[in-house]
Amino acid sequence: MTISRTASQFSRASVQQEFIVYLKGFFEKENKMKGLSIIKRFLTDERGTETVEWAIIIGLIAVASIAAIVSIGGWVSGKFNSLDTTLAANP
Repeated sequence: MTISRTASQFSRASVQQEFIVYLKGFFEKENKMKGLSIIKRFLTDERGTETVEWAIIIGLIAVASIAAIVSIGGWVSGKFNSLDTTLAANP
């Protein structure tokens, strides 16, 4: 980018505006290149695979535990309701 102006032709606003336009163009190029390299690095990186596997296993254990607790809770609640009904019928 060549600027062929004399010092008297520069105004603070025009310099700021040109600088902002320059920075926008620079960061757009940088972000596109950076985004592609991040995606490529993410797809080829295998460092976190074991962590993800453990997270999935722990998640499955948590879901199974919650399902067991809910079903046992329903069974226990049914037994207490049955006992309450029986005791109420036979004072």
